[in-house]
Amino acid sequence: MIQNPEKRLAASALALEVAAVALLSGAPARAGVCVVLALVAHALGAACAAAFLARRADRLALDGGDGRGARLLFAAASVALPVVGPAALVVLFARVARRHAHPAAPLVRTPLSGVAAGAPLPAEIATEIGLGSLEARLRFDPAPASRIAAVLATRRLHDAADATRLLRLALRDRHEDVRLLAHALLEDRDRQAFHRIEQLERALVAASGAAAGERAGERGGSIACLLAEALCDLCEFGLVSGELETFTLRRARGLLEQLPAPGTAGAALLMARVLLRQGDAGGARVALQESGRLGAPAALLAPLLAEAGFRARQLRGVGA
Repeated sequence: MIQNPEKRLAASALALEVAAVALLSGAPARAGVCVVLALVAHALGAACAAAFLARRADRLALDGGDGRGARLLFAAASVALPVVGPAALVVLFARVARRHAHPAAPLVRTPLSGVAAGAPLPAEIATEIGLGSLEARLRFDPAPASRIAAVLATRRLHDAADATRLLRLALRDRHEDVRLLAHALLEDRDRQAFHRIEQLERALVAASGAAAGERAGERGGSIACLLAEALCDLCEFGLVSGELETFTLRRARGLLEQLPAPGTAGAALLMARVLLRQGDAGGARVALQESGRLGAPAALLAPLLAEAGFRARQLRGVGA
């Protein structure tokens, strides 16, 4: 049994209109009686519909919700009902219910990219400010202006991965201005990185479609190496993560594996970075040794060799 009064009125109106249509299709011998009964059923159905719309009048954005909009809506429905039957009433009730269930919420759109471009870096933020100081400001400083200054100071950091990490920390700030500024700076970093990748992709397609030859092959290999480096930087800077990072690293590795042999020291070094990011410490160590054989300086290889050895020991400890 239907407990809601509005639902009872709607169901009654529909049932009475269905009965009116059924009576109008009665036997010709009883046509007069059927017409009278159909008119009575239609009048009762109209009354139920009027009561339903009167209850919903304050929920309709018509005439300020004073009931006049509901009466106009009911009058139009009453004229159409004898022609189109109960289907019109079903559509009407569905639209009224849907309008109430999903109110139109006002949205405020704020351009973010202009916030980062127009925000000057305060003079009191010294160039030698430490990374730990920036993070401490973002976490513990109660003054929003100081946290905004810390967000702006991330533009002076040399390590893009550290800057991205601090900006993501600022995205959780309790003050809206700090969050908006951090979002704008991250958006600018994303746009610049992906714009660079799109440029290299277009150049690689153009080089692939050029005439075949040794110089054309060298140019295509150089562009492929630059594209792989841009993809690797995207991951190391923290601009992508999860499945997107896995896909990006796989793509960078595929570009490097397609380079013609013999390779270069830079390509082997880049392959080592990709393999380290993928967690393949053994493969990264082999790539680093190949890079050293091709002429890469030992000072450049030493940190990556140490990282590869550390990860290899970690894996052996897990497997032990």
